Amino acid sequence: MRNKPTIVALMALLLFFTGSIWLVFQYVAAEKQRDLSDWEARLNIMAESQRASIENWLNELDESLQALAMNPLTQLYVTQSHDSSGSVDDTRRGQRQHLENLVTATARLTGVFTPVEKTSPNNENDVSDGIAIINKDGSIMATRYFLVEKSLLNDILNMVTATGATYISNIYEIDSGVDKVVPRLIMAVPVSKVQSIAANDYSAAIVALINPENGLYKILLKNWLTTVSDESLLVTAGENSIRYLSPMRGGYRVFHQHPIDKSLLASAVESPGNIVSGKDSRGTEVIAIARPITATSMMLVQKIDTREALAESTNQRNFILSGFGMRGFISRRG
Repeated sequence: MRNKPTIVALMALLLFFTGSIWLVFQYVAAEKQRDLSDWEARLNIMAESQRASIENWLNELDESLQALAMNPLTQLYVTQSHDSSGSVDDTRRGQRQHLENLVTATARLTGVFTPVEKTSPNNENDVSDGIAIINKDGSIMATRYFLVEKSLLNDILNMVTATGATYISNIYEIDSGVDKVVPRLIMAVPVSKVQSIAANDYSAAIVALINPENGLYKILLKNWLTTVSDESLLVTAGENSIRYLSPMRGGYRVFHQHPIDKSLLASAVESPGNIVSGKDSRGTEVIAIARPITATSMMLVQKIDTREALAESTNQRNFILSGFGMRGFISRRG
């Protein structure tokens, strides 16, 4: 039993190292949870800021379209058109031209539509954004570079004239006519008849087909300076798929669709305001949080790679474990 003291010392040393390593992992776990809690607060702030920016952008567009819809001349001309027998004379042509001028002025004021100087008579039909004034019978009274499917246009027209409220669509895809599919957004407001007695007597609608590249992308691409992998996405959940707009995903392929099952974005959308974690479409572990966009069915999802979020606690863990490893190596050499 001469070796008994040595064995006891070794067991005590082993117990010490085991206990120390356990404490280290407990400390690292606590630091990891602290980092996650900190990032939950940061993502909340980032998501709230992005949501407010998007809603302000939409509200400014709505105000511009409402101003056009409430213009007395707009209401007068659409009322006369609605009440006329359909004949076209110089007066009607003059009214139509004035409506065209009002539409062009509104498009220029908003700054989100293709500028006139970037178009020509040869490519005018290829410009897939713009504004149109649509009569209640579905006829277009005035337009500026407008491209919307007839069936969708009728549905929107019936909706806004029935409810009297602004309509904002989800981001959806259209064929731009230049061999590529592009994302677009539709906003529509009703136009009431002039001196109408009924409260909801609408005779037309102003429908805007919006290119999100002109304004919305700048919001989604906001640089937060202190982060590298953060990303803002505009998300819509369908019955079987999740769609999202992400200009950071490179070039023109900014609109994506994935099955809704096992989707991190679906999890975020299902529990807005709560932090969710998992693998995104790249297969990268991320943490994310969602915020609803007011007056729409879209969600703003803010996410960041877990690796970046937990970088501080990971570095601390590696440093401490390296220290223990070096100490054990020195002890063995001694």
